[in-house]
Amino acid sequence: MKKIIIALTAICLVTATNVCAQQSQQQADDEKKARAFLDKVAQKYQNDLSADKGIEFTYESSYFQNRQPAGTYKGTIKIKNKKFFINLCALMIWYDGKVFVQRTVSNNQPAQVTIDPSPKKSELDKKNPYAFLTMYKKGYKLSIDENVSYQGMTCKEVHFVSKQSAAEIQEMYAAFDANLNPVSIRLRQGKYNWIRIRVSNFKAGTSIPDKVFHYDEIEGKNKGDIVTRY
Repeated sequence: MKKIIIALTAICLVTATNVCAQQSQQQADDEKKARAFLDKVAQKYQNDLSADKGIEFTYESSYFQNRQPAGTYKGTIKIKNKKFFINLCALMIWYDGKVFVQRTVSNNQPAQVTIDPSPKKSELDKKNPYAFLTMYKKGYKLSIDENVSYQGMTCKEVHFVSKQSAAEIQEMYAAFDANLNPVSIRLRQGKYNWIRIRVSNFKAGTSIPDKVFHYDEIEGKNKGDIVTRY
């Protein structure tokens, strides 16, 4: 009887080991597939974001704190090369490739403007709407679902899970349509705080003047903006 039990235990251990190995291989294959897909997405936007042409889109951003709705905001984003402009009504951000400017308005008070001529990359990545196109290269486990339904479209959705507990973004789902354009992004900060971003009116290869990415300080002061320089 004892020999039978030992034999059965050995069989169970071998079976469990084989199952774990198969699962590990499947996860590795899935991650490889997800990275290959994101490589294609990143290459597409490197081609779209030239010195002369850019992309622009509108979006709706919803915030959830401790799983409860905490507000929804709508805005527009324009990107060209390494420059970007975000207009979220009460919050506007300009980055012309060198100088970072943030303008906030609250409670009918004069707008507060901060100008940083030498922003740190870590700070830029928090604001840059396309930072996720490079963040997948390290620090995240990836998987991909190639058949996700979103607003009547069949999309591919990549799931990011941070390997580091201190990461700004702990988890993210990014869905792309057949043209590799983002349509939905959901990201988690902390344990229960989620942000959902819905993208619409996506346009690539558009001509965007450089002045769009530059804050006009003279015009701002004429409006009563209070400017602080770092």
